[in-house]
Order: sequence, then C-alpha cells, then structure tokens
Amino acid sequence: MKTKPYFIIIVIAAGIVSGCNRNDQPPAADQNLKQQVNATEDASAKAKDEFLASMDKDMVALDAKIDKLANKSANATGDAKVRADQALADLQSQRDAVRKQYDKLKLSGQDAWDTTKAGFQSAWDGLVKAYDDTAAKLSSN
Repeated sequence: MKTKPYFIIIVIAAGIVSGCNRNDQPPAADQNLKQQVNATEDASAKAKDEFLASMDKDMVALDAKIDKLANKSANATGDAKVRADQALADLQSQRDAVRKQYDKLKLSGQDAWDTTKAGFQSAWDGLVKAYDDTAAKLSSN
C-alpha cells in the first residue's frame, strides 16, 4: 500500500513533464509574425539603401555645380572676386557640414533612421538653397 501513493506521484510527475515538452515549436501565428517583421525590416533596409544611392548621385551633381560656379568666378577681380571667394567658401563650409551629416546618416540604425534622415534632409535642402542663392549672386556680378 505504501508503494501506491509513490506510483501515483510518479505518474502525475511524468504527465506534467511530458505536457511541458509538447510545444517545442512555435505556433504558426508566431512564425507568421516573425516573417512579417523580417519582411518589414528588409523593406526598410531597401528603402534606406535606395535613398542613400539617390543622395550619392545628388551630392556628386551638386559638387560638380559648385566646381563649375567656382571656375566661372575665378576670373572675377576686385570686390567681385572677394565676394565670390567668400560666398564659395561659405558654400563649401555648408557642403562639408552636410557631408558629415550624411556620413552619420549612413551609419545610423533603423531605430534612429527617421530622425537622422529628417535632420539630413533639412541640411540638404538648406545647402541646395544656399547654392541657388550663391549662383544668383555671382551671376548678377
């Protein structure tokens, strides 16, 4: 009779242990959620890569425009030369600042991407406007 309670305890313990091991694999819903998260991360990474590639091209194009503007103003003399040199120096300084922000943007993770991108976009827009203003000033001289 003493062995009967021990036998019952062993059977119950075996049932509990085997019941705990039934869910070795996640349910299909968990797998679907993981797939959706991965797809979203992939899409975000692709959008980031596309944006960076586009900005690389835009920055090269703007650099070429700045160089062309510098070449045009190289023949200026007197006060026009001083103003042109100062305007181009200011523009180049702003361009260097934008390049630093762009480098930060390239290194930013997905969690900081939107904020870093917004800051860069604002700086980029400012640089494009500064170029337009400088080009207008130098062409009026």
